[in-house]
Amino acid sequence: MASAAWAAGNDQHNMSEHITPSSAASQEYLAGMQKMHDGMMKGALAQNPDVAFAEGMTAHHQGAIDMARTQLKYGKDPELRKLAEDIIGV
Repeated sequence: MASAAWAAGNDQHNMSEHITPSSAASQEYLAGMQKMHDGMMKGALAQNPDVAFAEGMTAHHQGAIDMARTQLKYGKDPELRKLAEDIIGV
């Protein structure tokens, strides 16, 4: 579990700042992962453990949906496309 001191010192952390995406799909995946990470960290800072859990899990699951949409946009593998559809619930 992230401590408040660690999170406060890393609130400007950008997990993609040292990564150069090689494709449009990589760019979308990295952007989605950064958004998910930011939302999960916001949740981790909540004083109320119920709020922390709800905010963190909401961001985590929205991140999975966003990644699944990227898979459907760029991916070709039929099994992975089916998994992405199942995640989205289409």
